[in-house]
Amino acid sequence: MGQTAEMRDRNFVVNEIEWNYVPPRNAPRPQVGNALARANVTVTNTSNGDIDINPVTFKMQDSSGVQRDGRSAPEMPNAITTGSIAPGGTATGNVVLGYPQQDAGLRLVYIPSGARPQDTATVTLQS
Repeated sequence: MGQTAEMRDRNFVVNEIEWNYVPPRNAPRPQVGNALARANVTVTNTSNGDIDINPVTFKMQDSSGVQRDGRSAPEMPNAITTGSIAPGGTATGNVVLGYPQQDAGLRLVYIPSGARPQDTATVTLQS
C-alpha cells in the first residue's frame, strides 16, 4: 500500500484501506459471510490524451481468483465516479469493494476500460 504502480498511460496508488466499512445509509449491504472495504485510490494520467475512470474498473480479487466490481456508495465522501482525467491530471477518491471475510489473500486489481492484460495493476492487500 502506498506504492505507485506505473502503467503504460497512468499511475495507480492505493492510499488507504478501511476494512469492515459501513457505508452511509441507503447503500447495499454485503451478503452473509462477506464484508465491505473502502479503498482510497489515486490515478494520475501520464498520457497525452484523456483517460476514463469508473468505480467498476477497481476490483477486489479473493484468494480463489474471483473478482468483485468496485462501486460508489451514495453519500460517501470523495467517491470515485464515472468520468475522465485530463493529461497530467490526478483523481483521488474512494471506492467500495466487497470481499469474503476471513480471506487472507485479497488483492485490489485496477483494470482500466479496454485494457490489455499487461495494462492492469494489482496490489496485495493482505497476506
